[in-house]
Parts: sequence; structure tokens; C-alpha cells
Amino acid sequence: YTVDVKFPASRDQYDEYQAIANVEPLPGNPTPIYQISRAAAAPAFLINPDLSAPFRGTNFSNRGVAWRDQNLRNPYVMNWNASVQYEFTRNYLLEFSYQGSSGVGLIERWNINTFPVDFANGNAALQSQVFAASQNYRPFNHFGDINMRSNFGHSSFHSGTVKLEKRLSDGMFFNTFYTFSKCINSQDTDNAGGGVAPIQDRSLEKARCGYDRSHRFIGTINYELPFGKGKRFMNSGVLGWIASGLEISWIQTMETGNPLNFSFANSPYNYYPGFAGSRRPDIVGNPVHDNSTWDNGGPDRFTQQNRPAVIDINAFAWPGGCGNVTTAVNPAGCNFRVGNAGRNIITGPGLLWSQVSAQKNFYLGERWNAQLRWDFQNVFKTFNFTGPTTAVDFRNPRTFGKYGDDPRTASLGGQPLMNLTLMIRF
Repeated sequence: YTVDVKFPASRDQYDEYQAIANVEPLPGNPTPIYQISRAAAAPAFLINPDLSAPFRGTNFSNRGVAWRDQNLRNPYVMNWNASVQYEFTRNYLLEFSYQGSSGVGLIERWNINTFPVDFANGNAALQSQVFAASQNYRPFNHFGDINMRSNFGHSSFHSGTVKLEKRLSDGMFFNTFYTFSKCINSQDTDNAGGGVAPIQDRSLEKARCGYDRSHRFIGTINYELPFGKGKRFMNSGVLGWIASGLEISWIQTMETGNPLNFSFANSPYNYYPGFAGSRRPDIVGNPVHDNSTWDNGGPDRFTQQNRPAVIDINAFAWPGGCGNVTTAVNPAGCNFRVGNAGRNIITGPGLLWSQVSAQKNFYLGERWNAQLRWDFQNVFKTFNFTGPTTAVDFRNPRTFGKYGDDPRTASLGGQPLMNLTLMIRF
């Protein structure tokens, strides 16, 4: 399947081919600026003969430019799958399936007006000069970011699923499946671009997708209670009418979390500006997401800084690699280092979500019926949290690796919520 290339709605920083003017009335004048009875003078803009607007100012770093590859083509996505089903007994079906896909030539946007994150490595004097006036060392120093849009991206997805299904019989059906999958890409969205290196080596950003979930299990079951007309028990009389039409349902969801991406802040060392590459920390230990620490409790779980950390900050370090990282201030030879942490390296918190419902169906004739339904989300009051903070900051470590808020009540994975609904159909 081909994917159409669309022009960005934001016009992508074509700064010199657009102009904006704010037209306001004089203070104290309540008269509308524009009136049908008289024409208003158009605002005057300074425009070059070629209809471009001249650059105003002296800071070229704010002069953004968009560049489209002349050979830009429509990307395409390939999908393939295979499955086998086996009905091992009446009404029971077992299915094994594989599904894969690959996105080829996906549209990404990368800043080409930069230098490598390890530029002038070993030359302390030159590094200091670049740090003091980085704009002068860009390949095109009269422009800021030059974002080139081209077919840089590639993605792949593979999954295997086991499904067990019971067709409706004896008043019950269920469907459950488990999927093991992996998604890899270099960016999560169209027209995105960023990473630890300039355009020369995009493979350094190839990693798990930000939305990847390795394991997923979902099961649903619905059971019509055997009471009432045509059922096994209480199939006549007033009690039969009262007990008929009762159903219960259960939906169970279990998923592993999305991967976490790490950054750092308040480092004592010098680094090149952000346009030279993303700032990620050094890994000096074994960073893991250990949510068992949450069970150990904490003094105050309602305040994030008092919650137990699920990731140890000491598994990371500020890129620098010498001296005491918590107290050193620009020690010689420790500046302009590149962190070795990759993209999306740890799996975040998962999802455990239970939903139950019960309903009573009333049959009032051929044209009228009603249903009284009770739904209960998050039956076991399981707390599902947003991902922990991932900015390594040894000067302010009080929130690192600690869960954020839980989803809102009405959201998937949110706090317990019950609904009672009466529906009349005719």
C-alpha cells in the first residue's frame, strides 16, 4: 500500500514566504477596524521583487528552513500474514497466526545544518570556540535548522498470536488471545526527526517503537444464565419472567508497557547545542524497571517525590566520565561527551484492566423491549500509572524513576467506575 505525501499543515517554517501582521485599534477608540461601509488599508509588508520577505534580525539561528528532497517519493507499506485454524471439538476453535509489516521509505525530517555530536573531539581549544559560537560552525551558518524531508524512515513489525474461541452454545461464548510482538523504527511519527547524530547515520536511532508492547492478552466471556423461558431452570411463571434475560460478561486485559526513553538535565559539563543531537545519559549499571519497589510502600504515594522509585538513578551518569559527577564543575577533559544510552531502552509500566457487566433484558412484546445494564470498570481496583520520569538529574533526583499520575476515571486503565444504564428499544 502506498502512502500519500501530504504537505504539513504548519507550512513547516517557510518563514520568508509568509508574513503576519497584528492590526489593532488605537487605545480608547471603540470603532471596529473593518467596516462594510469603508475599506480598510491593507498592512504594508517589506517584500523583495521575487516576492520573498527579507530576513530581519541578526540571529541566524532563528532562521528556519524546510528542504524537500527533489527525489521524494511516496512511501509504501507491505503486509503479510499466515494463520492456521483447528476445530478440536464442536464449537471450540484454536488458531495460530503470524502477522508482519514493513514501512519502506517513510517520510522523516532531519536537521542537516549541524555538525557531529563529537565534533572536534580531543581538541579542547576548538571545542571551546564551537561552544561559544556554535552558529559559526554550522555548514550553512546563515541559517538555523535546515530540516530536510525525504524517505529516510523504515519500520518493521512481527507478531505471533494464539487464539482460543468458543462459539455461542449453551448460552456462553468466549474469545481470548495472546500476542507476542515487536516493532522497530527510527521515529514514531511522520515528518519527525531527531537523535544522537546528524543525518549521516540514521541507523543509530533504529530501536523499539515508542508504542511497542511486547506481550498482550485479552479475554472476553459472556454467559446467559440458564433461567427463564426456554432455559433449564425456572422456565415458566412469574419467577421465570423475572429471572429470564440475565447475562454476565467479563473482559480481561493484560499488556506490558511501552518503552522508556531517557535524557538528562543540570549536568556540570559542557555540551553542544541541541541541534547537534539528542542528549542522553551514560549507562553505568543495569537499568531495569522494577515495580516490586512499589509494593514496599512509601511515606506518601499521593505526592510524586515521596513515591518509591521503580528505576535506580545510579544506573546512569551524566556524559563526562571523570570526576565526581554530582559536584564537578566543567572539569578539564570532561566536556562534549556523548551519552551511550540508546533510544527506548527499558520497558515501562504495563496495564492490568478488568471489566465486568451484568444485564437484565425485558421482552415487552414484538415491538418493545428494554435492558437494565450495570458496568463496573477496574473491578479489582488495580492502579495503572503513567510512565516514570526519565530525565537523569543528580541535583534534583527526588522524582526520577517515580510513577506519574494514574489515568483518569473514564479512561482505559483508570480508577474504578460503575455505571447503571436503562435502555428502551422499539
